[in-house]
Amino acid sequence: MFYRLLEDNENYVIWDLDLETVTQMVTIRRIPELHDRVIVAIAKIAEAGLITKDGKIIDAKEVKTKW
Repeated sequence: MFYRLLEDNENYVIWDLDLETVTQMVTIRRIPELHDRVIVAIAKIAEAGLITKDGKIIDAKEVKTKW
């Protein structure tokens, strides 16, 4: 049910953990936490910035950040 709500809402995108995403994750070395690397990899592929206060993501300068 929750998945259907997300899927039907145009404000959300369900992103597959595909080979392109994993390949991008491998290139992100300055972010040690796996899940943060997933988020940053997807932002890079989508050419999107991130709203975050995570210092490691901000300091890595892999994507534009706002907070």
